[in-house]
Amino acid sequence: MLPNRSAEPGSSPWAQRLARNLPSIDVRSPGEFAQGHLPGAINLPILDDAERARVGTVYRLEGPDAARALGFQLVAGEVKESRIAAWTTFLDAHPEAYLYCWRGGARSGIAAQWLAARGYTPPRVEGGYKTLRQLCLDALDVPPDVTADWWLLGGRTGSGKTVLALAGHNHWVWNGDISADGTRAVTAGEDGRVILWRLSPMTADE
Repeated sequence: MLPNRSAEPGSSPWAQRLARNLPSIDVRSPGEFAQGHLPGAINLPILDDAERARVGTVYRLEGPDAARALGFQLVAGEVKESRIAAWTTFLDAHPEAYLYCWRGGARSGIAAQWLAARGYTPPRVEGGYKTLRQLCLDALDVPPDVTADWWLLGGRTGSGKTVLALAGHNHWVWNGDISADGTRAVTAGEDGRVILWRLSPMTADE
C-alpha cells in the first residue's frame, strides 16, 4: 500500500503510523540502515553488507534474475531460518510493527512471503524507506495542525536558536530535514516529538 500523494500527508495511513512512532523492521543492510532510518526501526536485514555487495555485483554484470538466484543461495538453510526467527521474535513482541526496505520492495516482499508461511502478516511499505522519507518532506508543505504538539522557532542569526532546538527535544534527535526553499525545517526525536522550525532569512537592516 502506497501513501496517497494527492492527499494531505497527515491523512495518509502511513503518516499516521509515523506520527504514532510505531516500531518497524528495516530489512535493508546494516550499511543502508546506518545512513538513515525511521524512528523506532530495528535493523534485521535479509542481506548483510557483504551479501548485498555480492548480489549487487551480479545484478550489474548478469542481470536481475541471476542476482535474485544468488540472493536465495546466500540466504538459505540455517541462515534463512535465523533471519526469519529474528523477525518473528520482534513481531511477537511488537505485533503492530511493519516492514520496509529501500524502494523497489523486492527484499521486504520476500521477507513478507517467508513470514506469511509462518503465519505472520505484518503491513509492508511497498515504496519503502524512500516513500516514507518523501512523506515526511511533503509534511513541510502543509500547515501544522494547531491541536498537535508542534513548536515554532524563529529569531535572528546568532540569537541561540540551535541551543533552543536542542532544548526542544528531551532525547536523541534522529531525523531532520530542511524544506527546498530553506525557510522551514522539521526534526523528529526519540521522545516522539516532531518539531517544525521556521528558518526565516534575515536582512542586514533588521
